Amino acid sequence: MGCKRNEKYASNYKFIIDFGGNDSYETGNNSFLLDMKGGDEYKGLSGNNSINLVFDLAGNDIYRRIPYAVQGIDFLVDAEGNDEYFGSVAYSYENGMAVLVDAEGNDIYDGKNYSQGYSNNGFSLLIDMRGDDIYKASNYCQASSENGGVSCLLDLYGNDAFFAADHAQSYATGLPRTSLSIFMNLAGDDYYEAKDFSQGYGEKGGMAFFFDFLGEDNYYASQFSQASSSWLGLAVLLDGDGKNKFSGGFFSQGNQRWGGYSFFLNDFNADDIYEILTLPEKLDIDLSKLLSNFL
Repeated sequence: MGCKRNEKYASNYKFIIDFGGNDSYETGNNSFLLDMKGGDEYKGLSGNNSINLVFDLAGNDIYRRIPYAVQGIDFLVDAEGNDEYFGSVAYSYENGMAVLVDAEGNDIYDGKNYSQGYSNNGFSLLIDMRGDDIYKASNYCQASSENGGVSCLLDLYGNDAFFAADHAQSYATGLPRTSLSIFMNLAGDDYYEAKDFSQGYGEKGGMAFFFDFLGEDNYYASQFSQASSSWLGLAVLLDGDGKNKFSGGFFSQGNQRWGGYSFFLNDFNADDIYEILTLPEKLDIDLSKLLSNFL
């Protein structure tokens, strides 16, 4: 049992209840942790062949690589506060289950590869219920799954911004087993930016779903994006309402190749904007000016 002082838990405790203070949790395996309040920092807690249950009720907290599950269960609930999540959060591998629920606050998710809802033969779930949030990551992130994995990123309310690189924002590949990725944003004026194989891309039997129901949103991506599929993959992008802008590259916005199935669905509002950017546009090249040098 903890107290209201600032505590540092560096041993492998099995059961902790802390009533307050700015605490640090550095290890944990097969543990239950309940922190009542305070600006806390969590690191080194992972469900590797184990079960970890973490509940933080209040405070502006920092989480580093949690939840992270390999052949185990890592479950995190943060009830309140403007929190920061670093590294591979909501990551699962080899039958692991990683669940992150953030109930309220303006949060920052800052990761690199394999983060923010990534699964390889496991189950990953990231739910952010309310707040204006920022998500930043690189490859294989923000609802990305492989090898029979299931990954879900659900952001319910708030004006959010998502930044990623390749294989992100609902990407699924089916080899050697069918994978499922679901990216869902319920309401808010949101900004989505990614590169290739993103914003609803399914390949080789993988199934990728991207849903945004309410708000005026902006989508920016590169090739093979925005409900694009190949090799018997399934891709769906549905935006239900609002004045939206979609900017994609080659093989995007409903493109399907080599037996893929793509559904690019929205309210088809007259104010919506759709762009397919060619390579010269992406490089900001004035073709007429360039050709004039040779004429």
